[in-house]
This record gives sequence, structure tokens and C-alpha cells, in this order.
Amino acid sequence: MKKGKVVSIVTAGIMALAALPALPAGAAEEIYCLGDVDMDHVITGHDAAMVTRYLNVDPHLLTEEQLMLADVNEDGVVDQSDADWIYENQRYSLGDSFKIGRKDRGLMLDSTTLYFELYYCAREYAGYTHTVVNSASAVVTTHEKWTENENANIVSKLDYNLMDVDADGDVDMVDIFVTAQSCALRGAGYLKTGFFADGRYDLDPALLDVSKLCTINGLGLFDQF
Repeated sequence: MKKGKVVSIVTAGIMALAALPALPAGAAEEIYCLGDVDMDHVITGHDAAMVTRYLNVDPHLLTEEQLMLADVNEDGVVDQSDADWIYENQRYSLGDSFKIGRKDRGLMLDSTTLYFELYYCAREYAGYTHTVVNSASAVVTTHEKWTENENANIVSKLDYNLMDVDADGDVDMVDIFVTAQSCALRGAGYLKTGFFADGRYDLDPALLDVSKLCTINGLGLFDQF
């Protein structure tokens, strides 16, 4: 074969590769569907929460790959319409962690969520280190399995994400605080939803203006006194 033909073949191959769409980093190891922003293999309320936190709180929250996954309508922009679609198509709601028979859709942020957030943080602060497992075969974890001695340090990424109700990437005291506030306000009848602002799916503590949230007959709760 002549040298010129070899160069032509190599050049043609390089041009063909350059014409292919760019693949997200890590695509060779795992493939994620659009909407799975937190990359735990399931579209959940946490994905929607991450998008609204990105839009309203932290413009640096999402990586380049996560931005591609968040752009569900593929219009080149991550905006509220993407967050709304993810929320409407979620498989599990924010807070639906370690539940027996996880429920499709519906608000699952309740005292059970608060219990496991407290359990996780108490163990972390006591010096135990949890291993967050991210694999398609480990996305469903029951609370019995997690609390067994031999499995107490293993948490599926799905369950971890569903406890991360402020969507900042960490399960900590802030998540406990806003979960407790949400449960208390809804339990008292002051909130119909677990979220503190229209169009928001993350529970940002900055939104906790109780005097505005709690109303009786159209008046602020603290305007009654």
C-alpha cells in the first residue's frame, strides 16, 4: 500500500470521529437517561430539586455532564421547564428514602424521612463512615437492610439523594432542619405542599419565612396577635 493511501485512510478516520456527537464524560462506564441529573439511575424529585437549586441558588451546582442531563427538552438551555418536566415525570418523590414499598409520585417527605436523616447524621457525627453505592443493582434499599449491622455503613446513592432535600449534595443538619419544618407546618395545616415556593422543588432554608407561609383567613399567622 502506498504511503499516500495510508495517510488518506487515517485522515478520513479522524474526520469521521470528529463528526460524531461528543459523549459525556464517563459514558463508557455508565449511561444515564435525560432527567437523571444526580446520576443515580432513577428520575426522582431530587433531580428536579437540583435543577431549581441550580436556577435559584447555586449556578455552579451542576457539572457539564449534569447540565446535559438536565436539559430534557434539548433546547440548549436548562430552565424552569426542564425542572417542571423532571418533577412531573419523577419515579420517586424527594424524601421517599428507605420506605417499604416506595410509592410512585406523591409527596413522601414525612417523619420517616426525618428519622433516617437523623440516623444517618448521628452515625456520621459519631465517627462512622458510610459508603454510598452507585450502581443500577443497588438503587433500592430497605430500611431493614440499612440498619442491619453488616450493612449499616452502606447506603445506596438513590436513598442518599432522597434524603438530601435541599439538593446541595450533602445530607446534613440543614436537611434535618428543613424536613422538620416542612413536616411541622404541613401537620399543623399551614402548608399543602412540602415545598416553600412556587416552582421550587428544593427545600432551601432561605425560603423559610414562616410569617408569610403560615396564613389564617388570608392573614399572616403572626398578624393575628
